[in-house]
Parts: sequence; structure tokens; C-alpha cells
Amino acid sequence: PPYMLHRDFITDEGWWGHNARNHFLSGRWIVDDFNQAIFAAPVHTVLLRLSFQALGLGLWQARLVYACLGLVTLLALIWWLRNAAGERAALFGGFVYAADYFSFTYHRVAMVETNAIAFLTLAVALCGMRWGNKWLALFLAGTVGALCVFTKMNFLFLVPALVAAALTRCMADG
Repeated sequence: PPYMLHRDFITDEGWWGHNARNHFLSGRWIVDDFNQAIFAAPVHTVLLRLSFQALGLGLWQARLVYACLGLVTLLALIWWLRNAAGERAALFGGFVYAADYFSFTYHRVAMVETNAIAFLTLAVALCGMRWGNKWLALFLAGTVGALCVFTKMNFLFLVPALVAAALTRCMADG
């Protein structure tokens, strides 16, 4: 980041956890005028709230959600690559993703994009699933894709790509 940018500005974990914290402490989602999380990232807010309910209120409880979703991303990526390109590609791609410094560090902070990426990767992997009921897999892919969008609304622009992946799967299988 530019040297002029304050270091705390790019780590907005507290901003995105604000409404989940409010609900944990007061039982109300909205207690003030700062409500970006509940409106722009409702799935994210609910996931944090569930973590706080199970483990208590704290930064590690918030970050644990994203560490777990980082593992979901890794496993979905391996599954997708295995179905699309075979065992070697899956192992290589999984290793590259797991060893990538950016993804490793990003999955250690409570940022909204981490769970959206997990849902998106899982949705694409479901579109590429080659066994079982194709229509069930595509339905699940759409459901997980919706979770992705409602995790962070900015991911709405990826819906056409997900639809294209589903249509490609339908045309490939007949």
C-alpha cells in the first residue's frame, strides 16, 4: 500500500464484525448508524455471530471462521482440479494454493472476501462435478453461489461466470 495510507485502514476486521458483535452483546443487529456489514455482507455477519455464540467474543473467534473457510477453499480447489484435470493437477494446484503467501495470510484475518472466495470455489467445483446427480450438483452450485453473493455483494459480477460454468456442464453432458 502507499506510504500515505494509514496501516489500520486496510485491516477492517472490526468494521465487518461490528454488527455481529452488536448482536452478541445486545441481542440487536443494529444499535447505531454504522451498519455496513449487515447490509453489504449478511452471510459474513451471520457466520461471525455463530462463531461468537459458540466460542465467545474475540478476534481469534472471528479469525477462526476464515481459517476454516480457507481450508474449505483449498479442499474445493483440489476437488475441482481432480475432476477437471486429474490427480497430479489437483495435488500441484493444491500445493501451490497452500504454499501461496497471499492466500495463507489472507485466510488468517477476518476479511469478508475470504468466505466469498470459499463459496465461489465450492460453487465452481460443484458445477464441474462428474459423478452423482448433475441437477442436484447444479442446484447446490447455485445455492452456494447465492451464499457467495450475499457474503459480499461485490461478488455479484461473478454470477454470469458461474452461470456459464453451469451451462457448459449441461451442454457437455447432454
